[in-house]
Amino acid sequence: RKTVSSRSSSGITVFPSTTCALGDPRLKHLTRGRIYFLPGGHQWDAVDYPRIFVATLPITAQQTIILLEQERFPVERRMLLLAGGAPEGDENLESAAQRELLEESGYQGTLELLIKGFAQHAAANTATANIYVAWDCQRISEPKLDEVEKIAGLRPLEFTRQQVRNLLARGDPRLDSTLFAALCVLMAQGRL
Repeated sequence: RKTVSSRSSSGITVFPSTTCALGDPRLKHLTRGRIYFLPGGHQWDAVDYPRIFVATLPITAQQTIILLEQERFPVERRMLLLAGGAPEGDENLESAAQRELLEESGYQGTLELLIKGFAQHAAANTATANIYVAWDCQRISEPKLDEVEKIAGLRPLEFTRQQVRNLLARGDPRLDSTLFAALCVLMAQGRL
């Protein structure tokens, strides 16, 4: 197999790479990456994850904010995060956001696009997310978790606006980067 390099607009040489376990059936998503060769002999590795994801912050009519808590195995702690995931098949982003919200939290609401194309972990991978707020949410069912979400102990938690502002003010390390971005935008807009 031929390796092809390219040069970015900043003059950095980029080589595609593969994981050492390419072909391992246990690796469903992590299959490709890029190696950036920087000036001075430095190197930067990133995972190619060229999908757009959706993430949704549910806020009830009573102004309760629903955050999800789940074990995040790479950082070895429980994190607070938004309901989210990837579109399935030809599903559009808004439909995926509604579906993920309902599956993971049991809530449904009126969506508003808050941030388009948020680079969740730009230093490590190529994934981006559209972040939504779901207003006037109502719980209409129990969450319908997949096996991984069950293993990770995913569960919705209710917070008041003041409790969420306190999490932000103290820089709570449980706040996922996507959740943090959504809360900061709402705070800056005077809507939190």
